[in-house]
Order: sequence, then C-alpha cells, then structure tokens
Amino acid sequence: MELRAYMAALWRRKWIVLLTILTALGVAIAANRLITPSYVAMATVRVSVTSGSIDYVLRESAYTDRLLNTYVSIAQSRALLDQVTQELQLSVPPKITVSAPANSELIHVSASHQDPQRAAQIANAVAAALAEQADAEAIADQPAQRALQVDLAAAQQALLEARLLYESLAANPSADPAALARARADLDLKQQDYTSLQSQFDRARIVAAMRTDAVTVVDPAVAPIEPASPNQLLNLALGLTVGIVGAAGLAFLFENLDDRLHTTRAIRRTVHAPILAHIPRVRRRSRVLHQAANPRIVEACRWLRTSLLYQGRHGPVRSVVITSSERGEGRTTIAANLAYVMAGANYRVLVVDADLRSPHLHLLFDRPNDTGLSQVLQGEASLDDALQETPITGVHLLASGPEPVRAPELLGSDRMQELLRELATQFDLILLDAPPLEQVADAAVLSGLTDGVILVVQQGRAREGAVAAAIGKLDAVQARLIGVVVNQASPHDAEDADAESYRSSTRPAIAVQAAVMPIATPNGLSRNPGRHAWDAPSESVGRVEE
Repeated sequence: MELRAYMAALWRRKWIVLLTILTALGVAIAANRLITPSYVAMATVRVSVTSGSIDYVLRESAYTDRLLNTYVSIAQSRALLDQVTQELQLSVPPKITVSAPANSELIHVSASHQDPQRAAQIANAVAAALAEQADAEAIADQPAQRALQVDLAAAQQALLEARLLYESLAANPSADPAALARARADLDLKQQDYTSLQSQFDRARIVAAMRTDAVTVVDPAVAPIEPASPNQLLNLALGLTVGIVGAAGLAFLFENLDDRLHTTRAIRRTVHAPILAHIPRVRRRSRVLHQAANPRIVEACRWLRTSLLYQGRHGPVRSVVITSSERGEGRTTIAANLAYVMAGANYRVLVVDADLRSPHLHLLFDRPNDTGLSQVLQGEASLDDALQETPITGVHLLASGPEPVRAPELLGSDRMQELLRELATQFDLILLDAPPLEQVADAAVLSGLTDGVILVVQQGRAREGAVAAAIGKLDAVQARLIGVVVNQASPHDAEDADAESYRSSTRPAIAVQAAVMPIATPNGLSRNPGRHAWDAPSESVGRVEE
C-alpha cells in the first residue's frame, strides 16, 4: 500500500483516530490528577578509608569499594530502618533508595514521602544513622590495641614493684651488695620491657587512628519543591504516543474489516469493467445539472457521454439501464445528468423511471407521476399520454406511474419489449433508471431487454460484497455491462478525468468516427451524418454550461 493510501485510510477514519488520541490524553490527564504526588529528598554521605604507618598513608580503593557496598546494604537493612522509624515516630518503615556512584566515595540516600519536609527528615535520619553505625564499628574493632593496653599495664605494675624493691635495698646500709645489683638489673629489665610495650601501644594507637573508616554527611537533604511523581509532561507524552499508535492500529483494523469500496482501484478490482467516468464529490444542491450546473459535474458527465458513445464499437447502444448495487448511490441523479449533457449535444433523450416501487425521477424534473410506465404496460394509458416534456430541451420523461402489483412481470413482459422498440423510433437514446440489483430483480430483467447496463458505484458507500453480487446477477442473465460510473469520487483518487476529456476532444474526427455509435432517426437514416457529440454547435455546448 502506498503512502497516499495509508494517509487516505487514516483520513477516512479520522474520527476514530481523533477519539482514540483524545481518550489516551484524557487518561493521562486523569492519572496526573488522581495519583498522589510523591516528593523525593536526597542526602549524600562520604566514606573515607585510610591505612598505612606513621611514615606513609595508603588509600585502598578496592577496600573502599567493598566498604561502600557494605554501607549500602547496612543503610537498607531492617535494623537501621526500624531505628529511623522509631526515631521519627513513623507509622510504617520509610521508603528509601541507596546508591553508590561508580569511581567515588559517595553514597546517595534518597527518601520518598507525600510530605516534602518528611522526605528530607527521613533522608537525613538514615544518613546520620549510617554515620553512627560506622563510628560504633570503628570503636569496637580494636582488639590488638586492647591487648597491648593490658600488657602495658602489667609491665607498668612489674616496673613499679621492681623500683620499690630496689629503692628499699638501696636505703638499707646493711643490704647485700649482690642483692642490690640483682635488684638494679631487674629494674632496668622491667624498664626496658615497659618502654618497649609503651612504644608498641603508641604505634598501634596511631595506626588505628589512621585506618578509621570515616563516614560523614557532606550534603544534607532539603525539602524538595516539585514532586518527583507523577511526571505530568512524561505522562502526557506517553499518553499522546500511545494514542497515536493505538489510533493508527484501530484505523487500519477498521479499514481491513470494512468492505466498502473507498478507492477507484478497489472498485475496478471488484467489477472488472471499464470506468466510464468519475463524478466528483460536491454539495448535494449542485448535483442535479438542470437545477445548478456545477462545472465539475458538467465536465464529468461530458466524459461519461463520450465514454458511452465510444461503446458503439461493440454494438449499437440505444437503450441503457442505469442501476446500482444498493439504494442511495446516486443512479437517479446520474441518469438525469446524463440526459442533460446528451441533450446538450443535440440528442433526443428519453428518461424512463423503471423503479416502479420507489420512483424519484419525476421529483428531479418536477413533473407529476399520475400517469406513467406501469399504466402503459398494463394498457391503462397510451404512450403519448404518459410521455412528458421536461425543463431540458430534448429530454422527455416517462414516469413510473402508480405502483403495480407485480413489477418484475410487467418489466419483463412482451409489452415492455414492444414499448422499447417503439420508443427507439422516437428517441436517439433511452435511459432507464432501474432499482438496485441487491433488492429486486427489476434491473436484471430490464438488462436482458436493453443494449447495455451502466452500474453506478458510490465511492465510500458501496460494499464490495454487494457490488460483486450485482455483477454476478448481471452475468447470470448475460447482460452487457457497458461500464461503471464512480459516483462521489475523491478528487485525489479520480484518474484525472479532465485531462483525459481534453485529449479525447482534441483527437481528429476521422480517428474516432468509426468508434461512434450510430444514432438513427425514425426513418432509419442517420440523424445527422458526420455529426458527433464533440461536433455539437457552440451554442448548444454553451447552453449546457449555463
């Protein structure tokens, strides 16, 4: 399917498309109004890890990454959330999100709540609890330092005892010099032990201080101004996108389920017959030419006249049934307009209202329907009494008359054949407006008595099944289908009828003379030898345009 065909399908379903898009947008707007706003506040903490010795400091990135993941898990733990819940006196545990950006020492703590102030309090409380947890772990994690501290206290006590012993011996003049020397040596040894342990304790304390995992709040949370959800612009954009996609899907779905013939290509594919003319879509008031001669309708009907005349190559065309597959496709109006343009080319035309059940031709020509075809066929009135002149010079009307009991029998009777032969001696062309083929058999009966059938198919209204059924009925009675008239045709879909009409009108007369149907007069001679529709006097053409 071409792009233009896709666009045409969407345009035909424009109300479905519009309604679907508006519905999707309405749902998005309703969602924005019904969803309770949620605010998100974020606090940022930093985890700093250092290690090494007195002489140098080493920052361990691998250990820091592991520690960050550990603190992220701790921040989301039930124990910490319960602590924050009790501290802030919340009814339910808070909703938080904790993340650690790559290649950084930061942890983002985000809290969501319907109250922006409460969201900030929750984020700050979680960050503070995380920092307290880190401090408690740093204090508790000093086993080596505590062991050194115990050994240092014991060494200090031993040194004190050795000093007291030495001092007591030194103060006694009668003390044994050897015992005094041993006391002095023991004191010096205890002093060395104490000094060594003191040095180790001080070094361990310094190292432990340097390796402390520092968790500090670097960016406290503040109350947000705008809610994080719902995102109204995003919801509207999603609603519009879903609406457009859904509208296109529904439009093409309905297009596939719809069996109406919306394009000339679809009509041609269904009927397998030539397209005689495209009657453009115009206002209802300007469709009947003798009431309001619309230029577009005039040119389209002229092209129909030309197409009909060219059918003379396949045999004489003196009587034509104009019908449709369903009622309401414009066959009656087209019959009247074809008679109008034929009369404008100096043809004597009779329009017969063969729709004995629902006649309309007399209304178009503003003539009575007291006497007509049904009475002539039943012998209740003469032909001369039934024929009526119309406001169009050269066009006569044979109205339907009162509705008979058995219309198909009358239309297929021998009297109808005799009547058509009699009318052919008085008129150049007889146009019979017949009922739709789908409803009754009248049109099929008449098609066997005439020279051909013109099927009117209204674009966008006729159904493929009904048109195919109508073609089947015509084939069943071996009727001659002259062609199809596409009524209410879209200007973009029609096959440039104006240009084709112009080219056909500028051909040399000798090239088309053999193709024109013979028009006979009552005496059997040519009505106007060498004169054709395109040779009509200028004054008659001007009268049509008026």
